[in-house]
Amino acid sequence: MGTKTNIAIVLIIIIAFAGYYYYNGLSNLTYRLDGVDVMNIGLTSATLKLHLTIENPLIIPVYMASASFDVSINDQFIGTGHIGPLTLNSFGRQEIESSLDFQYASLGLGLISILTNRGTIEIKIEGTANMMLYSTPIRIWETVQLL
Repeated sequence: MGTKTNIAIVLIIIIAFAGYYYYNGLSNLTYRLDGVDVMNIGLTSATLKLHLTIENPLIIPVYMASASFDVSINDQFIGTGHIGPLTLNSFGRQEIESSLDFQYASLGLGLISILTNRGTIEIKIEGTANMMLYSTPIRIWETVQLL
């Protein structure tokens, strides 16, 4: 084999390793719910503000073009949240907020369980974060005290 062939093989191995590292790192982004605020409380609706943290385990920054996720309270779908474009620094974390308006009627019997459990809710956030060439799942299940 010639020198050009050896260089090509080494470059292919480096590119394959870098691709695997990036793919594996994107699969290991972590999402955490840090808090929930209920705002703009009206007669029939309110706004839910989610405080989220996203952590990047990679040595290189990650660009997230967008993310969308469904939010459920006590197993009742209440709406879809969105995150705009952002860059996660290497080994970094970013705290973000996402707000969504919801109707009390969408909670159904879940509203009664919130009241009987003294404001304790189980919140589920499930969706997809869209990177440039790859999408990763978002899954957060937390128990939160509202009242």
